[in-house]
Order: sequence, then structure tokens, then C-alpha cells
Amino acid sequence: LKEDLHSKIQVALKDFMMSSASISGEVYSSIEKEREECHKSALAFRDTQMAQITAGDGQLKQMSAAASNAASELDQNALLFDDVSSNKCIL
Repeated sequence: LKEDLHSKIQVALKDFMMSSASISGEVYSSIEKEREECHKSALAFRDTQMAQITAGDGQLKQMSAAASNAASELDQNALLFDDVSSNKCIL
């Protein structure tokens, strides 16, 4: 009876250890999968942000060039106005 009980305990312990190892493996696998998904999501977010920053930088450069061109045009118009005004004064 004692040996039978000991044998049953050994079998139950072995089953428990196998179940525990299986559950641990599943939990680890699940955690690893979640980590990979989070990593992919973070990379996608970073790529989206970088694309927006790059697009915004391009727009800022275009706006800066347009402002510079407008300032040059205003300077030229001011010079022309000064020339016309001074010519009228001479006449």
C-alpha cells in the first residue's frame, strides 16, 4: 500500500511537472509574441512619424523658398518704385 501510494505520488508529481512546463512554455510563447507585436507597432509608429517629419520639413523648405522669393520681389518692386519716384521728381 505504501509503495502504491508512493508510485501514485510520483506519477502525479511527474504529471504536474509536465503540465507546469507546458503552461510555462505557453506563457513564455504568448509573452514573446506580444513583445514582437509591440515592437512591430512601435517601428510602424516611428516610421509614420519620420515620414510626417520629412514631409513637414519639405513643406517648410518650400514655404521658406516662397517667402524668400516674395521678399526679393518686394525688394525689386521697392527699388523700381524708388527709381520711378526719383525720375518723377527730376521731371
